Amino acid sequence: MALDPPTSDISPAAAPLNQKLVVRALRKSYHDVVALAPTDLDVREGEFVTLLGPSGSGKTTLLMMVAGLLEPDGGDLWIDGMKATYAPPWERGIGMVFQSYALFPHLSVFENIAFPLRMRRVGAAEIRREVSRVLEIVQLPHVADRLPRALSGGQQQRIALARCIVFRPSIILMDEPLGALDKKLRDQLQLEIKQLHKQLGTTILYVTHDQQEALTMSDRICLMNQGRIEQLGTPEEVYFRPRTVFAADFLGESNILDATAVGEVGGFLELRCNNSPGAPIRAPRPGHALGRDVRIMIRPEQMLVGPPDGGAGNTLPGILRETIFIGGTTRHHIGIEGGQLLVSVQLTNPGAAPLRAGDKVNVTWPVLSTIVLPAAPERRS
Repeated sequence: MALDPPTSDISPAAAPLNQKLVVRALRKSYHDVVALAPTDLDVREGEFVTLLGPSGSGKTTLLMMVAGLLEPDGGDLWIDGMKATYAPPWERGIGMVFQSYALFPHLSVFENIAFPLRMRRVGAAEIRREVSRVLEIVQLPHVADRLPRALSGGQQQRIALARCIVFRPSIILMDEPLGALDKKLRDQLQLEIKQLHKQLGTTILYVTHDQQEALTMSDRICLMNQGRIEQLGTPEEVYFRPRTVFAADFLGESNILDATAVGEVGGFLELRCNNSPGAPIRAPRPGHALGRDVRIMIRPEQMLVGPPDGGAGNTLPGILRETIFIGGTTRHHIGIEGGQLLVSVQLTNPGAAPLRAGDKVNVTWPVLSTIVLPAAPERRS
């Protein structure tokens, strides 16, 4: 059972038909500090959207305003087509999972999960049925009579999730729910939450600063920076087609070089790398305007390292500084003119001719893997 929704209707122009959550110009400041600049966001029914960004980027501020735990300075939001900007949390049909689990230590697992149903005055038979249902979903039916302190951290987080979904909320909000767990358990629960999302079809708004977590779990990533949305798109879009240097540098590892646009050949941009005035570099034209000075980004896994006479596509000469064997992959650090280091990550090939520190090499990568970015951040109003 979910809570009754707020009663104010949204205007048809502001709410697309398939949107579960609509945010328009929502903002929050603390004196002269802008926690969230005017922000628009639409989340579709059944979508998993991750708010990703560093500390202070505004992601938790936005989540808390959607939850009704923080009052905005301006703007509006709608849930299920009903205006909820200033509605109290219990009228929003929202479920929330915190990093700290927030389980009642004196109540059994069964009673912890049953708590939101008892608050809604659900009958005893339905409570037993619903608690049993969600314990099966999180694969912990055998711990119903235990106290939270008898469970591991991963089990406690599963129980917190079960308590959240037992009343079938309209939207589930998750604020860094895996932050207190070790890496192996985090990786396991990432896949479990993703599978649970597919199974239930619930709309999830998820906050994290962990890039791998966002890439693994999300339908779309809302990358935030300095209280604003830097880029919004699928994990593939944000990773392979970043629109700013911040997006390229924050999400995953990247090689970023200063360059100058010198012309266009065959539908491709022609650029010269400022640190290595050798052969020109070609790149697809971006979909936005650029000045003469630009920056280019290449992911390490797109770069190959080989002898000076080999390679096709874009090429830069350099000196191999270090090779690091990491089992299935090998990292190469290459110095190019100007002293900048490039990083290449390749699958380890035991039969390949060995490369040694000090060797002259060529770093090559496909033209289509060259991303052109503005040299300076866009000015924000």
